[in-house]
Formats: sequence, C-alpha cells, structure tokens
Amino acid sequence: MDNELKSRHVFAARLREALDDKGWSQSELARRTDISDATISRYCHGSTAVSMHNAQKIASVLECGIDVLVEC
Repeated sequence: MDNELKSRHVFAARLREALDDKGWSQSELARRTDISDATISRYCHGSTAVSMHNAQKIASVLECGIDVLVEC
C-alpha cells in the first residue's frame, strides 16, 4: 500500500471513530463544517485525500487535535 493510500485509510478510520465517539452522523459533521455530505462520505470511506484546510476544520469541530485524525 502506498503512503497516500495508507494515510487516507488511517484518516478514514480515525474520522469514523471520532464521529462514533460524538454520536454524530456524517451529515451532522458536514453541516457543522460546511463541507459537503459527499466529501465527508469520501473522507469516511478513504476514497479521497483530505486537504489540510478541511482536516483542520474537521478537527476543530470535533474538538480534537489534528494529530488525532492524521497519521504522524
């Protein structure tokens, strides 16, 4: 698995876990971040890489450090 693919899968797994911890749906996260439902879905499935800007927005709304979501 190449590094980008691995990073997408790590982010997806951590994002899904954070959503579960909050009890939020993907739609709720989309609403709170002003990121489209489709984009949040792609992040949760690991089918697209998240931009640093969106990763920061997501981490802020989830009240967690960005390092919790991205592979360090």
